[in-house]
Amino acid sequence: MAEYDFKHDPGPWAVKKDWIGPESYGDGDSIPVFPVNGGVAICDVVAVNGVGLNRPDIQEKAEANARLIAIAPELPDVIIQLMDDIKTLIDGEGCDHDAGICNCHFIGALEWADGILKRIEGAK
Repeated sequence: MAEYDFKHDPGPWAVKKDWIGPESYGDGDSIPVFPVNGGVAICDVVAVNGVGLNRPDIQEKAEANARLIAIAPELPDVIIQLMDDIKTLIDGEGCDHDAGICNCHFIGALEWADGILKRIEGAK
């Protein structure tokens, strides 16, 4: 298995739920994502083009984006585990289409996952 060198702050991260909404966080223009164990905010999800989070449709999308960002530090571990499981499943077998053995979709998924992990590391 390839080794990866991730530099992001470790999780878990969480959306600061009690800060969501225009009444509870300054002017209501951002939703913070924080490390659960304390520290500086990872990011603030903000509305753009002068649209505040006081519109329900904008706030719903911003909250969903904040939840996606908050789960991010868990994704590399999940991807690596799935890659290991796929490698075990195909047991190093490539494809032998003449013999009816096709692992193309597994091999493609492994390459895709490896590319995602390399992008998390900072590769372009």
